[in-house]
Amino acid sequence: MTATSLPYPTGTSTRAVRLVGLKSPPVTVPEGAAAEDGVVLVFDSTAAGFDGLASHHDDATASGAGDLLRLCVSCSRGPSPLSDGTEKSEAEYSRRVLWCLDRGYEYVEADVTEEGLGRGHGERDKEGFARVVEAVGGCMWTSRVMRRRGGVAKSAAPPDPSAGVGVGAKVDAGQSSAEGKTSEDPSQDEPPPSSQDPTRVDADRTERAVSHLMREVKEDEDSASPTSSSAVPPEELALHKLEQTLSEARMIREASRNETMSDEERRRRAGDAAMRLVGLLGEMGLGDDSEDEE
Repeated sequence: MTATSLPYPTGTSTRAVRLVGLKSPPVTVPEGAAAEDGVVLVFDSTAAGFDGLASHHDDATASGAGDLLRLCVSCSRGPSPLSDGTEKSEAEYSRRVLWCLDRGYEYVEADVTEEGLGRGHGERDKEGFARVVEAVGGCMWTSRVMRRRGGVAKSAAPPDPSAGVGVGAKVDAGQSSAEGKTSEDPSQDEPPPSSQDPTRVDADRTERAVSHLMREVKEDEDSASPTSSSAVPPEELALHKLEQTLSEARMIREASRNETMSDEERRRRAGDAAMRLVGLLGEMGLGDDSEDEE
């Protein structure tokens, strides 16, 4: 695949995600343009070329890309080749996870068959392609906008921390909004759920929601407002960093559960994650108040 920079929205100089594969050429950021908020490294899990991702990571970080989202997605048709339980596969899985942790990426193994793409979107702890959708849908993009009635764009309101950042709520919200516009776009209609396969229904709902959200952004391009946000508020950035830290902790837990990480390495990385978590809670005003009480 070739390197792709996905604009969001296209009417601004900010591009949301840099999507690159093993054979992608270097991406050149035009002079005066902002670097992408996110970087997604995608590769075939059956190919012996994981080490080739290092050059793409170096290229992305050199241009300042990936400050808000970093995903490393291993694609396979069916179960991951590393799930066969052999010592060699466990060692390779551990190597990939550690590489990603050292560079701030979340490692995801995605089944790209039709069944795999539609699996797990309704679960609390998402894995595979469902986790990729959740991560992209929950990212605090610097160019995000929200439309008022009447077509005037405004900055998106900070999310309620108690509501979480899962993609399920976003899918439901996108679908509800899309249903309200059926008179404008008949393609939003769908046949009765009873006539569809449940897995296909979930995948279709996700596709419609993403399509709807991108259409909203495209409409904002024609009515761009100076009130649209150009920088992430500190509190939202702290929430995003908190989500990244929790994702890292989940990766460490999975590696420990699969015995693909030594106890010493697990303790060291868990300690580092705990320190970052304490620092983030302090930034958010949720630290220990014992000193104030004294």
